[in-house]
Amino acid sequence: MKKNKILLLIIVILLQSCQNEVPQKSEKIVPIVELRENFCYINKIEKIDDKVVLTVDLIEYAKTIELDSTIELSNIIELPNGFSYFNKEVKLVEVELVNNSKIILQTFSYSKEGNFNFNQAVTLGEFVKEYNNSEALPFKFSPYKILLNKDNVVALIEIYIP
Repeated sequence: MKKNKILLLIIVILLQSCQNEVPQKSEKIVPIVELRENFCYINKIEKIDDKVVLTVDLIEYAKTIELDSTIELSNIIELPNGFSYFNKEVKLVEVELVNNSKIILQTFSYSKEGNFNFNQAVTLGEFVKEYNNSEALPFKFSPYKILLNKDNVVALIEIYIP
């Protein structure tokens, strides 16, 4: 009799577990982020209300041997790897540098030995303050790689030119 009760209890538990539905996973709508990579020179940085606005001059990157011969030599930066940054025309564009942007600089500060602290992450506040406070900082004259999400800069990376 005891075996029958145990068997009956096991059958009831199994039947109950079969009736439980597996919860459906809810679908989350994740916005598609389309990042665009561009290269630029920074013309100026302004704080407008609570936003940081960069005025940039977009430049191009290509193999040096494929460059158009009509581009002025003063508008070309040749790299040791056979590529060049060049600027056919100055065309200023305003983009917002968002608060949580990743900012990586190559020439922001020096080590004790006098070498640059490469790949140095800086905050948005540090970057804006230093950029606007001095005329002679090397990172003011460097080209940058920017990652844009729509017209917002989400990453700003200084390109070191030896």
